[in-house]
Amino acid sequence: MAKYAQIGDKFYTVGDHSQLQQISEQDIIGRRGDVPGGRATLDFIRNEGDLDVVDPSQITITPNGEVMVGDHQLALGGSNAFVTRGTTTEQFTGLPFNQDFAEYLQSTSQTFTPEAGFGGGQGMLGSAATQQGMQQGPQGQVYRDENDNFFLDGRHIELAEFKQLGINADFVQRGTTVALEQARTGRSATGGPSVQPSPSGVPTGGIGASYVDELMKVDPLLADQFSDPALRAKFESWPADLQGVYLQVLRSYKKKIETGNIINPDIEIEPSKIAEFLQQATTEIEPYYQEVLGSYKQDLEVSFARLQEDYNKSVGRAEEPFKQRLAAQAEAEAQAGTTFGSERGWRELRTVQSQRSELDDAATQAARQAQDVAITGERQIGSENLRSLNIPGFSTYQTSSQGFAPAGTRSLFTPQGNLLGAVPKQRTVDINQRQSQLEQDYRRSRILNVSPLGY
Repeated sequence: MAKYAQIGDKFYTVGDHSQLQQISEQDIIGRRGDVPGGRATLDFIRNEGDLDVVDPSQITITPNGEVMVGDHQLALGGSNAFVTRGTTTEQFTGLPFNQDFAEYLQSTSQTFTPEAGFGGGQGMLGSAATQQGMQQGPQGQVYRDENDNFFLDGRHIELAEFKQLGINADFVQRGTTVALEQARTGRSATGGPSVQPSPSGVPTGGIGASYVDELMKVDPLLADQFSDPALRAKFESWPADLQGVYLQVLRSYKKKIETGNIINPDIEIEPSKIAEFLQQATTEIEPYYQEVLGSYKQDLEVSFARLQEDYNKSVGRAEEPFKQRLAAQAEAEAQAGTTFGSERGWRELRTVQSQRSELDDAATQAARQAQDVAITGERQIGSENLRSLNIPGFSTYQTSSQGFAPAGTRSLFTPQGNLLGAVPKQRTVDINQRQSQLEQDYRRSRILNVSPLGY
């Protein structure tokens, strides 16, 4: 799996807490180290499979901050990529830069450029060892990466030089830097008993208290294991071969922990902690959905108001033509001499009833349109949210030979009352997923803080 991604003209990696971070081209090359024939290039790293090119148009971000490439989540170095909730793809160029390589250079008092490679002094530990008059010969810092490549003062060491320097791989834990003296003898720069390796990977005669102290300094997992005095005393009493087997098992588990493949399901989480995770998840997710629900509510209220306005206008525009029609009909009756005839009353009544039917049809049509809007809205935001809206009623009218007169108010829509709604339901799902993720991260952090092992 690739460790880096090129998105547009920028490069990215995953840092602490699975956060997507920018990384410079120089840091990518420096972290790779020297390769046969000279220093690495981006093309070389890309051909090794450690650098993927990602189409920016395929990048999307979920409400939880998951960085998606098409239908799957972006994963770099074995970790899924996340960004702070609310981050957009346009803001990728503002993501923080990864500082792991810069901190490594600072801790070893080195510099690096793609043109000149590594440079600088021996680092603090190497200088301390020299000042104390330790073993004569080449002094410096030995670094071992996660792929078992070794570097002396930032320069990649080939096998022949590795043997010539007398370095023992068992004395340099993956992802750590030690003084050359310690890489040779197992003795730290501050002193301590010299130890010799054995085929089992531990010193001949077994590992004593002083060497356990040294291991705990460079290996967080061992530090966690040996924090139990009883377990440490038992380990120190074992023969060398059994100690070697134990360390090999721990190293295997550490590798799985580093890639996120082991979570201890037996860690018991207090109810108060679970409530804290729920509160944190709600705090992160709720503002987004309040904004979404607010937009839906505003759109619905605008739709209802427009329907009511259109209906009132249609009624108002119909009244004057109705009065004119009645007046014209009365004039025609007068000219025909039928003003006081029995048929005149029936003809006027039919005109009034025809207009009343038209008004009823207009009210029915407006109500149906409002119901369609309300039903769709209730399915989206839920019955409770819809009930909080100002759903207007339509005025109904009676018709007579004098014109229109208000007859009452017609209710447009009554919420069904039992619908959760698609948006509130998705909000609950997202909060639960975020809470579960927080619990998972907490379980992982209870096993081991592997942030120093990011290489």
